[in-house]
Amino acid sequence: MQTTPQEDCLLVVALTRFSVEFEHVDPILSEQAWLLADALAAEHGLEPADAALQLEWPSDKE
Repeated sequence: MQTTPQEDCLLVVALTRFSVEFEHVDPILSEQAWLLADALAAEHGLEPADAALQLEWPSDKE
């Protein structure tokens, strides 16, 4: 499945959030989510924390 850079950034944000939310519930799954988020962000030269800043939200005028 091909994804756009915007879709990848959204996936990184979602995986990072999942990792944080499940850190105490399922540490292994949380770590896997974090590693995937980190790898996906790195494909775009980003850190996971920077992915949210790269998201482009549609304006109300569109």
